[in-house]
Amino acid sequence: MMIKKRLLRLLFVPLFLVNCDNEPYEGELIVEDNSCEIATQASVSAAEDYALASEEDFSILCQAYRDALENQIEKCGDEDGMLQTSIDSLGECSIINELCDEAIIASQIARQNYLAAQDDNFEGLCNTYKDTLEYQIEVCGDDGSLQTLINELGNCELNADPCEEAIEATGIAEEAYNNFTEDNFEAICNAYKDALMSQIEICGDIDGNLQLIIDQLGDCVPEDIVPIEGTWVLNFILISSQLDIDNDEQETINIYAEMNCHEIETVEFYEDGTGEFYRSTLANYSYVNNSGSADGVDFIVTCSELNTAINFNWVRVDNNIFAMLEGGTTITFLKSPNVLSLFIPDGFSANNVDNISPNIIHDISYVYYKE
Repeated sequence: MMIKKRLLRLLFVPLFLVNCDNEPYEGELIVEDNSCEIATQASVSAAEDYALASEEDFSILCQAYRDALENQIEKCGDEDGMLQTSIDSLGECSIINELCDEAIIASQIARQNYLAAQDDNFEGLCNTYKDTLEYQIEVCGDDGSLQTLINELGNCELNADPCEEAIEATGIAEEAYNNFTEDNFEAICNAYKDALMSQIEICGDIDGNLQLIIDQLGDCVPEDIVPIEGTWVLNFILISSQLDIDNDEQETINIYAEMNCHEIETVEFYEDGTGEFYRSTLANYSYVNNSGSADGVDFIVTCSELNTAINFNWVRVDNNIFAMLEGGTTITFLKSPNVLSLFIPDGFSANNVDNISPNIIHDISYVYYKE
């Protein structure tokens, strides 16, 4: 509150330099306009309240004092500009929170130590990082991104598979990103990018899919939020577990890059609430057992031509896009800032050609980017 105390040395000066020229008048009785005197007294009272303000009511009392000064200018004028100088000195009526700045620096240092942790000090550095994040929330507030980081840290137990932990953290960050608001977009987006970069560092990125997502996120500025209206083109088909669909001994969750199906697949949203869902081909999956392959099987992918356009009506509720297809089926797209996705539980199914093993079933997500 030192800034406020220094200001108060000047605050009371202009209040008493402004007068309403109330000299004695001889002659016919005139009803005097004392609005200037009332405004001046109101400023004096507001200044006294402001001088005694605590951190809790500082902003409110500061704004009240500002309003009183502005009213005094309106009623009395401000020939020498001293009242306006007092208003300018009040700034934005907010307290510079040095504790918040210190908390942010502490969190950044704790994060760097956590990322460099070894097995023998992981738990301690992880808990320290959590503590600094919780303190940052206490003194700075939170748009949800800090709590997301805390949730990602979990119980600070050293996972035998750090890659699995990194993938889980990315999933949590992605879920938060998919439920963005314009107010928290930048923070949520950067947290998602950090999780992806951490996953690349720990797990690698053989097929480049993670780096591609990072590139698509851009600079995490609100301008990156694209409208739903327009054409969206299929870029990824992601499954819930890594598979080697093209039998090249490299497993991936992005099976779109593993086959030649779905070459042209788009979703068009029109401004009038209608749309068109176009699919050029349909992929059918099967497999044969092969103990010598990466995942114990060899996949067979058959592409059937469709060239089908399905019309639909759509409505948006928050980040969910409900598309009512012809025939009565409703599918739900999830709209993140610049990505559209369609999640289908158990949507991937590959049957065993020899009928001696069960179907391989996974959840599947179709991911579209704006054309």
